[in-house]
Amino acid sequence: MLSGMLYCEDCCKKLYQVRTRCLKPGHEYFVCSSYRMKRRGCTAHSIRNVVIEKILLKEIQRIVSYTRTKEKEFVELVMNKSKAELAKALRESRKELDKAQERLKKIDAIFKKLYEDNADGKLSDEQFAKMLASYESEQDELKSRSEELKAVIAQNNASAEDANRFISKVRKHNDIKELSAGLIREFVEKIYVSEKQVVDGKKVQKIRILWNFIGEFTPPTGFKG
Repeated sequence: MLSGMLYCEDCCKKLYQVRTRCLKPGHEYFVCSSYRMKRRGCTAHSIRNVVIEKILLKEIQRIVSYTRTKEKEFVELVMNKSKAELAKALRESRKELDKAQERLKKIDAIFKKLYEDNADGKLSDEQFAKMLASYESEQDELKSRSEELKAVIAQNNASAEDANRFISKVRKHNDIKELSAGLIREFVEKIYVSEKQVVDGKKVQKIRILWNFIGEFTPPTGFKG
């Protein structure tokens, strides 16, 4: 039921389900597909099915409980988070757009100089055609990217609508006791698994859940669920 849902935090490839006859029930596990195929492509990022299922059930129960009992607070937190993420994306997009437009101006000046040098005999027709094609290709790419960036900057973030979509899913469930493939896909977009690390002598492995519609979201510290 977790097939296709787990991703490697480092290389972003899917985790591959490992099943062999020698594994005892409850010992099935996932590994990074890049590691499994190439061995040196990434590290294992291995995690047992029962471990991720236990974590996932707990987190679904917790976010459902929080959303049901703190609906207005949930919407406000999702909107604030979305606004912060959008503001960061807008800053980066505007910066990239300014650079692209500045480069386009320079290319226009370069075109003019190329035509003049070709007319004056400073550039052969072959050199002129080769350089012109190269700059035209760069110009096309920059124009295409500029349009994409303008769309990002102009978009209207629908964070409140996204929060309400998630709430509509929550309202269907009163008391979640166990996982199913349908339940997971109803609430979860992706699950990222980090490599194990040793912290204070103990093995620690971080799991990052992206929820449908709202992305990453963790109920505030102190909420018991």
